[in-house]
Amino acid sequence: MRRLRVLMSAYACAPRRGSEPGAGWGFVRSMAEHHDVWVITRRKNQPEIEKELAHDGARGLHLVYYDFPQWVLALKKG
Repeated sequence: MRRLRVLMSAYACAPRRGSEPGAGWGFVRSMAEHHDVWVITRRKNQPEIEKELAHDGARGLHLVYYDFPQWVLALKKG
């Protein structure tokens, strides 16, 4: 099977966590087993993800950490 290049957004994405963060992490890891995956996720997830990748790297998984500027997040609060 040919490896595809995939772009994903995973707002909740963190290893060894339950519910949405754990599901997001599991999904991107599974996709990276078969494809070259670029993931956009929040900066707050970076420490946990980098620690996990240092221990158990993932070929084909590339992460981009990004958070919206504060003024944009303020709009979310109404």
